[in-house]
Amino acid sequence: MASALPRPATRTTSRCTTHKARGTHAFEINDYSFHRALGRGNLISSAAFIVGNYSWCIDFYPDGSPTEDAEGHVSVFLKLLTKKAEVRALYDLRVVDQTTGSSCPVLSKIKMFITKMDNGAKKTHDNWGKRSFMKIRDLESSPYLKGDRIVIECDVTVMGTRVLLGEEDNKVQVPPSNLSHNFGKLLETGEASDVTFSVEGEVFHAHKIVLSVRSPVFKEKLCSPVGKDNIEFITIGRHAACYFQSTASLHLYGFHAFDGHKYALDRLKLICEDILCKHVDVGSLATLLVLADQHDCRNLKDACHKYSVCPCVATGK
Repeated sequence: MASALPRPATRTTSRCTTHKARGTHAFEINDYSFHRALGRGNLISSAAFIVGNYSWCIDFYPDGSPTEDAEGHVSVFLKLLTKKAEVRALYDLRVVDQTTGSSCPVLSKIKMFITKMDNGAKKTHDNWGKRSFMKIRDLESSPYLKGDRIVIECDVTVMGTRVLLGEEDNKVQVPPSNLSHNFGKLLETGEASDVTFSVEGEVFHAHKIVLSVRSPVFKEKLCSPVGKDNIEFITIGRHAACYFQSTASLHLYGFHAFDGHKYALDRLKLICEDILCKHVDVGSLATLLVLADQHDCRNLKDACHKYSVCPCVATGK
């Protein structure tokens, strides 16, 4: 059997990273009914704005762009103004609800924007967007148009790549931290525990010092002069909060984690809020709105409002 080749004396590394520049522009269009009289193919443009050292603007066609498929629609485009440029960018076009202030996404794409080159080697394509951005009759009966005013928002992310060469790879390989695993085992075994919880009839053991570090509510309850030596047994409705404090991972307890609000566990609360935002539908809308109001969950409240205005866009269906 042939012997294995010896490992090279040196090992080098390189990394390809994507550098991004982000920006948002809000184009407020007043006197909408006046601009509607411009006719098909006529546009109004926003002021120029800079993202990633490139100049951009938003083009709005109140009666639709010149193409046939834009008839009966308003058209919206993002345009690259910088001359002799080639830019790869992600753009996200949205329309703002005038009653709530929240914005509803209409189009999100990654495209190559190209302005005219001297040698004509590449075809110019300096604007991208949507000819059928929204039906005119739908827009004019929606909360997006109020007081003869409409606001279009556009997020722009300019992307570029760079190769970074690393040094010889002689560094010590340090394994990732297993601290959360160790705390999880401590909770499971109950070793050195000094407080007991009753959770819907199930009893398990925990540690005052860990609870106090993770939650100011538990710190006050367990480490104050009154509770430091006396409180040894606590009853709560769910065990998600305690498990999260020990392991910093949520696992199966996402939908019970509004204990996070009660016990001042802000990160736990946000994780669960993110989960609930993805489950807004007709059946859950009313319940989630009440829940968002009770626990001051602004993101969940915005998700519910977006669903009520445009459910297809909000759910991605």
